[in-house]
Amino acid sequence: MRNPFVGGFVEENIATGLLKKADCALYSFDITQEQLEQMELYIEQIKAEKEYYHYNFIGLFGFLINKPIKRDHVFFCSQFVASVLAECEFNTFEKPLSLVAPQDLKEIPTLQLEFQGKLSDYYENYLQHECKSSFLPDVFSVEI
Repeated sequence: MRNPFVGGFVEENIATGLLKKADCALYSFDITQEQLEQMELYIEQIKAEKEYYHYNFIGLFGFLINKPIKRDHVFFCSQFVASVLAECEFNTFEKPLSLVAPQDLKEIPTLQLEFQGKLSDYYENYLQHECKSSFLPDVFSVEI
């Protein structure tokens, strides 16, 4: 969790560590119950085999030169999010998932911006004081 060079699918606490000072933007979107279940199953499968998943450093080089590099069990952050969305057929990208950038995700027309700022501010102002059923649990899975 403390070393991004050995990153993978790990549990992070949003109130401490590297994420405490992170900037973030949180979006919401409407999906069906079936799509939600597909996403949850996909993430749970990855989580159950998390020791096989790693950060896609090589894929970042492919991203920089706009050439997808096909590899199994690796993701960089926007690639992971795109794969979750693709798994439930929420959004289909017109490019390989290994070339999806954060900007591509922001341009999905049905997304609604819910919060933008410091993740620690979101945690302190929304999760701690306003509503516990908000967009992020106290601990969530991320790649670093």
